[in-house]
Amino acid sequence: TRALPLLRDKIPSYLGINGPLSIKAHLSGTLERPKIRDVIVAGPFFGATEKNTSLTGDVDLSRSGAWKDAVVKGKVVINPVTLDRLRLVPFLQPALPAGLSADGPLSVAGELSGSLEDLEVHARVKAEASAVRFGEWLKKDKGLPAQLELNLRNRKDRLVLDTSELTLHNLKL
Repeated sequence: TRALPLLRDKIPSYLGINGPLSIKAHLSGTLERPKIRDVIVAGPFFGATEKNTSLTGDVDLSRSGAWKDAVVKGKVVINPVTLDRLRLVPFLQPALPAGLSADGPLSVAGELSGSLEDLEVHARVKAEASAVRFGEWLKKDKGLPAQLELNLRNRKDRLVLDTSELTLHNLKL
């Protein structure tokens, strides 16, 4: 944000950007209603000291120019990140129950598409190097491979969990 000071107030603090970002995109349309294609953003997010996050995709603001009407399609990879840092992201808070804890790094990858009011997300969370607990129901030690695949939809300010899968070592639930 030092190179573009006007962005400093636009980037939410919960993203914890801790160093330089690489940003590339193709713009078309008008300044009021742009289409942003082939976006690539990479850098140290969520308090990381080295690059840990990459975002790729397209953003179409041509309907009205407002973010609430934007249509997005993209991919995100965050590795590593802690659960505590993910809890700071407002739209993730409803999906992260209070009884869930993780001691150690997580790896998150996902695809998203749609408008903000009608967003579909497929996410994979890997936690091999973390101890994970969910109340008394789940206790996973560090070193045990674990992956959670989530299919989520945002429908009119409601988060809907579709068929999803938890894999612990070679056991699928």
